[in-house]
Amino acid sequence: MRYPSGQDEASRSGMEDAHHLMAHLRSGGSLVPVATGLRLEPQETAFACTGVRTARYYAQPGPPYDTTTLLGLGSLGTLTITALGSAAWNAHRRRQSDREAAARWRWAGWSDAVVTSRRLLLLQDGTWTSIRYPQIFQLQPRPERLQLDLHFEDAPALRSEGPSVPLITVLLFYLLYHREVALPELRT
Repeated sequence: MRYPSGQDEASRSGMEDAHHLMAHLRSGGSLVPVATGLRLEPQETAFACTGVRTARYYAQPGPPYDTTTLLGLGSLGTLTITALGSAAWNAHRRRQSDREAAARWRWAGWSDAVVTSRRLLLLQDGTWTSIRYPQIFQLQPRPERLQLDLHFEDAPALRSEGPSVPLITVLLFYLLYHREVALPELRT
């Protein structure tokens, strides 16, 4: 399997870890706690501490654009060409602004991620964000692309991407739904 991230060895290792965890859980095993160095809530246990690339899906106000009016002196033909040129330039700037403002995935960079028994913790720009499992409306896994989208009722969707995402996906499906997730087969 060729992975889109270009990190074939790390990606394969992450996928193997996810398959091993699924096999362990399928055979009746339980999740194994990991040490994180974080102060967690009472009775909260961490099961993974790793790094992921994150993005949010949202629209934002487009950059302002100034309308341009070119002044032309001369004949009626010159004035007409100048007016058409101004209109075309302003339409181009408006389309460019609309494209930049459109809803899309906006990457935030690499984050530390901790999967616990109660929440997903993300460290972004020096600040921890806590996503409690009841806040998650839908999990949309794409393990073959090393991606997992988390959808919420009242917040922008969150995308995680990277070699450890298949393992995080298995953990979240087990913790939230008590079931397995479909993973691509490993090829030797």
